[in-house]
Amino acid sequence: MNPQKLELTGLGIPEVECMEDRMKLTFRTAKPFRGRVFVKGMVDKDQCVNSFIGNMKLEIQYEIINGQCNMRRSRKISPELRGVEQSLTVNVSFHETFITKIDRAFRCTCFYIEADRVVTSRFDVSMIPTTDLIDTARMPHCTYTVRRDSVVGKVVSFAIVGEPVFHVWKCESDMFSILLHSCFVDDGKGYEKKFLIDERGCAIEPTIVPDLTYNEGRNMAFSEVNVFKFADKLSIFNALFLIV
Repeated sequence: MNPQKLELTGLGIPEVECMEDRMKLTFRTAKPFRGRVFVKGMVDKDQCVNSFIGNMKLEIQYEIINGQCNMRRSRKISPELRGVEQSLTVNVSFHETFITKIDRAFRCTCFYIEADRVVTSRFDVSMIPTTDLIDTARMPHCTYTVRRDSVVGKVVSFAIVGEPVFHVWKCESDMFSILLHSCFVDDGKGYEKKFLIDERGCAIEPTIVPDLTYNEGRNMAFSEVNVFKFADKLSIFNALFLIV
């Protein structure tokens, strides 16, 4: 790019869309943008950089898959705020090689709030006033049941040791997929606790609880298990971590 032509090309208000598996940014400019867009600190990673040399359009889009390019993920749990936050910093560089004074940096955050609340997508913009953008989404309603005969069979409240039952986890959504991990059982008294699914979602003792089976949409998981219990205990309690 000729230095004499290296001028602010009228970067408009950016938009962010919190998608199922990625973050999508849309920028509009007064003149065709022919620079680069990349995640801060990841300019050497091809999957984190988009070059627009030769671009003739006034609108550019940049997408990052959730979890890539040092995207930070954190879970917020408090009475006022509960959900999952995905965030990273994106640089918009008007030169194909160098960082210049007219470049912009955007702190991009997608926050997925549980229950019936909206998703807030916020940009903290350097050198220009902060712009708050709102995108709407709903976290799915998820259930865990133990069923007899099949994944849609009657819910079990009492069973006999050795009886086959289906443990079923399901989220009512076609948009989100799930991953179950770190599942354990305890005796409800705090004396005995046993992990059966590890942090990667794999069975620790397949003879007790086999590997989970997911449906095609990956919004449901199940495992057929022969009922077991702790010695001299009437009830057994299950707990797990569910990533949506």
